[in-house]
Amino acid sequence: MMPEMRIERLRSLVAVATYSGVSGAAEALLLGRATVSGHIKKLERDLRCDLLRPYGRGVTLTADGEVLVAKARQILQIHDDAVAELAPPGDRTLVVAASEHAAEFLVPMVTSILRRAFPDHGIRLRLTRSDKAHDMYRGERADVALFLRNPAREAVKVADLPLEWIGTERGPKENVIVFDRPCALRDQAVVALNGRTVTIVKECPDLATVLSAVADGEGVSPLPRTGPRARGFTTVTSLPSIPPVPLYLATSARVTAEVQRAVVSDLRDYLMAS
Repeated sequence: MMPEMRIERLRSLVAVATYSGVSGAAEALLLGRATVSGHIKKLERDLRCDLLRPYGRGVTLTADGEVLVAKARQILQIHDDAVAELAPPGDRTLVVAASEHAAEFLVPMVTSILRRAFPDHGIRLRLTRSDKAHDMYRGERADVALFLRNPAREAVKVADLPLEWIGTERGPKENVIVFDRPCALRDQAVVALNGRTVTIVKECPDLATVLSAVADGEGVSPLPRTGPRARGFTTVTSLPSIPPVPLYLATSARVTAEVQRAVVSDLRDYLMAS
């Protein structure tokens, strides 16, 4: 019989890939570490392949893991869109939609403030591409949205995120790994290169695939600096500097102006200090 892949297991896998480890994924999903690890092991057992491998203090995707995470994101997108249309979040559930680049360091700050401000509410996270987070807010399917470049109505500019080239010691610096379009980071990188001879060797659908390709030494990639880099990655200074990209926050009417100001203030303070 063909193995089945349960939604909760796929959600755990995507979260582990996004946060480069079980701890961050468990915190984001409000699950125990053992539960998240169990989800991954059951996927690997049912599919008879390894999906993750250790890298530095965290993990990265295997080739099979890259394939499944890309498919899992599509499955979760369809699943969550159907749930949103047919069974919208209840009055006691807040939805946070954010660019994957904000996941590791910025989203936990947002959810922490929301949990204090709305202790009797649940929080549902949607970590996705920036344009999809923007669309979720515009479609009134997110209460808090963090996205890059394209300001929505009543969005607040949080800060300009500095961008840098990330690679490994052995990775060729003339090979570039980018997100597929549309992508603000890709556009800024093209501006920075300004005709310099490089080769785009891989276009990726998500952050996990970008990081996996860089970790495997396939090339370098333009990424925002929102916190400490994972072990094994280095900042590449031989390529031209990249213009920063603006980060915006938008909130629904269910989030008070006071809570919005607190979120913006904490994010700005953190980014200024990092």
